[in-house]
Amino acid sequence: AEAWLESDQWSPNSSWFRWHTEWRDTHASNTDQCLWLWYEDLVSNPDYWARKVAHFVTGVEPDDELVSKLVQGASFEKMKAHASRAENSSRLNSSDHLRVGKTGTWRDHFAPYPGLEEKFREVFRK
Repeated sequence: AEAWLESDQWSPNSSWFRWHTEWRDTHASNTDQCLWLWYEDLVSNPDYWARKVAHFVTGVEPDDELVSKLVQGASFEKMKAHASRAENSSRLNSSDHLRVGKTGTWRDHFAPYPGLEEKFREVFRK
């Protein structure tokens, strides 16, 4: 994790931090072409964000039935089940990146490494 914090080698384009900053800046200057949202927001208010994403993609205000279908289809359980079925046909559809479908669990990954979370926070502050 420390090497990842310091390296630009983990992506063909650059470090995760640079990638994130460039996309944030792209969104700021192109809000009609780039929708910026957070997983935590999706989890806390799925109907609102399903409506917002559908409108962004189609340019049309979705009806309540479509929003309900989107929320149900995008639930963690449905996505995990779909990814697991797809794994049988292709490793490109791996469910490995789908952990528990809850927010804030990233902290659990820092627990075994004292001081690592603070190192990440220092990089974010820069």
